[in-house]
Amino acid sequence: MTDGEKEELWQVRMRELSGAIIMASLFQVFIGATGLVGKFAVKIITPLTIVPCVGLVGLTLFEHAAATASTHWGIAVG
Repeated sequence: MTDGEKEELWQVRMRELSGAIIMASLFQVFIGATGLVGKFAVKIITPLTIVPCVGLVGLTLFEHAAATASTHWGIAVG
């Protein structure tokens, strides 16, 4: 595979990924604008399931955040 072919393959993959992100964000905007989350998802996903998930994500990222904040005072303040 030549350098030009590798670059073209990379660009194709990036375009596909960008398109998928755009479509997912438009779907989220549609769901949020219509209020479907409040009608259906809140009945299934309760705060009892959201809080542990947010807590686990926060605890997982704490080590990286502490290391980053310890190297730069601007990040630690903000």
